[in-house]
Amino acid sequence: MQAAIAHTDLQTLSGQSGIPARWADKLKALELLMKHLGLAAPEQHQHLHQHVHFTPEQLNRMTDEQLDRAEAAYAEIGALEQEVAAAEAQRASFSARAAESIS
Repeated sequence: MQAAIAHTDLQTLSGQSGIPARWADKLKALELLMKHLGLAAPEQHQHLHQHVHFTPEQLNRMTDEQLDRAEAAYAEIGALEQEVAAAEAQRASFSARAAESIS
């Protein structure tokens, strides 16, 4: 019962106890759980679709520091793509298991 209590003021837990308390917002808790599990409606996101391609001439003119930064950026984007794909696969797997358990 303590986990559901958000504050100790306003209402009383029961007429017998006389302990003042305010119940946690159950709908907000459900919304947060659904978001965590990937079951909530997707939020609107601004998508960035930017592909950068360097010509051989541009690569030849880059400094070592610029080449290092470009390589690091490509590595970061690749890692992010893998992370997003893994999260999507996990969400799909969870949704499939949830659907199986309902039927």
